[in-house]
Amino acid sequence: MARISLNRDSNTQSTTSQQYLLTLFNKRFDKHKVEKNPIPDSSPEEFSSSIGTRNSMEHRSEKYARTAFVLVIIITSIRLIFGLMLPLTARSTVNLHLDDFLMIDYSHLWNHFHPTTADDILWAQVKPMSYPYFLSFIRVLGIPYRLAFTILWIISSLIASTGLYYLAKHLQYFTSPKWSTLLYILIYSFFVFSPVGFDDTTAQRIYRESIIPPTVFLIFGLILILIHFSLEFHQFQHNKYIFLEIAIGILLGITLAFFWYIKESSIWLAPLIASGILIPLVIQFQSILSLFRSRIPLKIKTCKVIAILIVTATPISTFGAGAWMYNKVNEHYFGVPYGSIRTEGEIAGFFSRLYQIKSPERTSYTWIPWSVMQKAINASPTLKSQTKLINLMRNSSEFGIKNWRQTPPGSDMGVWVMLKYLQQAGLYKNQRDPQILFAKINSELDTANLQQSSGFTPTSLLPKKNIDQIIALKSSFHAIWDTSVLWQDFQLTNRENTICPIDTNANNCRILETSLSTVFPLSNDAAQSSQSFQYSLSTKFSSTIFRIYRTAAPFLVLFSILGFGGTCILEIYRMVRKKHLTAVTQIKMYTAIISISCVLSVIALTTAVSWQYPVGGTPNYQQLKYYTLAFTPLIQILETIGVVLLIKFLKDFVSRKYYSNSACRNK
Repeated sequence: MARISLNRDSNTQSTTSQQYLLTLFNKRFDKHKVEKNPIPDSSPEEFSSSIGTRNSMEHRSEKYARTAFVLVIIITSIRLIFGLMLPLTARSTVNLHLDDFLMIDYSHLWNHFHPTTADDILWAQVKPMSYPYFLSFIRVLGIPYRLAFTILWIISSLIASTGLYYLAKHLQYFTSPKWSTLLYILIYSFFVFSPVGFDDTTAQRIYRESIIPPTVFLIFGLILILIHFSLEFHQFQHNKYIFLEIAIGILLGITLAFFWYIKESSIWLAPLIASGILIPLVIQFQSILSLFRSRIPLKIKTCKVIAILIVTATPISTFGAGAWMYNKVNEHYFGVPYGSIRTEGEIAGFFSRLYQIKSPERTSYTWIPWSVMQKAINASPTLKSQTKLINLMRNSSEFGIKNWRQTPPGSDMGVWVMLKYLQQAGLYKNQRDPQILFAKINSELDTANLQQSSGFTPTSLLPKKNIDQIIALKSSFHAIWDTSVLWQDFQLTNRENTICPIDTNANNCRILETSLSTVFPLSNDAAQSSQSFQYSLSTKFSSTIFRIYRTAAPFLVLFSILGFGGTCILEIYRMVRKKHLTAVTQIKMYTAIISISCVLSVIALTTAVSWQYPVGGTPNYQQLKYYTLAFTPLIQILETIGVVLLIKFLKDFVSRKYYSNSACRNK
């Protein structure tokens, strides 16, 4: 039977009674469609009241949405203004040829993939390429570096805030428009003004570490948004939203591939990445089970299952395709597919074997004493035949070490020193031949079966430690806690470091400016007075940010621990009593899994950095901070979730106590 509709072209406005009768009629005779807001059997007056209430709620929602939009614009504008004033470490960039300026050289892709000099060939694959690709991309678009960096922070903060907003929605927290708007604004402000976006080591320094924190925010936000759509639309509606979910999955996969090749040690985020892939997989699996139990036609059921499988496979396949393309590009131009020859390939494999050979001379700072190298030389006829290389190791000075016999390179610097020795011995004319040479050496070392050291190591790229050495890492853990959790020791680069030394390094200064589409203050520059004012204003703003976050940090840590602990106890109690899982309880389980994965990622990076740079030696405390600020976004996310859980826990506790007292009074 056809539905009856009001004639909207009529000059006479419909009355409330007509609306009521029309809705009631359509409700009774349209048996195939379920109304979003079914109208109960009630009088026209009650129906009129419900319409008024609903209209009022919609009006308030629109009002708060407009307010949120205006506040986001204001906050974003402030972040953009001070982001464009951010001082950059021009002097140290042009002087650090194998770190900061190497990334600038890499960003000129034609020159990078077609090396001409011996040094260009030697250093072409020592570091991954995501950051140089980022620099090349913004240069092609003509976007100045400061603007691109600030936009990345803004977008990643917005996406992470949106993801947490959706999570709170599924948890049924802060459901009123007023409180949900306030929650979103506070989370966005907390993320976008993170101190790690202003610090000298991760924001002002023009290096790959600078883009890791916003990329982590971006990954986390996309994971939560993907989970949101999986939960929201998994009930037989993938045909309507499939393109949106696929787009999010593709964006997540691209971001994961980009993050993976920012540094050679990106595996520390694997727990979060795994949970972000597995949780949507579980949700989609539940959708498939629901489809098999449904009575819809087989053809429609098959199409929906295919759609679910496509959505599920999109992030993983995009990530895999990105990694495959990255390796194929390197293999095409260099003959080997490795992102970094310091951690991949046969040369890296040679050093990972040396790290595990037993030696009483090994310390926390000297990983490969000469006695270990001597054992490898004696065990490998191929290595022993390279007399020129061995003589260089015994007598030549590189990277500040006198020679390998007297002053072995500290920590993983042995790889850098060996590459230079290979070049001087005439063994590094391309990237492929040294890998073939060390493949044979590694095979001989494996056959020799040298005595291995005892202990534990989280990866073969680090030497083993015994129990006492592992316990001694507590000082490193404490230092990392102070810097990356409590925001201690955050600082700004000095004024002199922002000035590019054109008098001593004019060529690199010009390359730096053209590469970043940015004008830097130069020595004896007439514009230094105005730039000095910007530096002073930016310094005051950043110092205020550091002070605020440093003051709030202990309270945020305490409140988040209480929030997680209280919610965990309460949910266990509820599950024991009800003995079944509700939809909200499942969401809380997913939240717990994500939170645990964040903690595991933090522990993984903390352990790896402490293992490599223990407190008490060189490099020291500052280096611990530099390499662990990458996980500060996860700390902020955990603090946000914990505080939200605490507020909800206290609210439920107060409400339960109030209703309990009311019931007692009524009795």
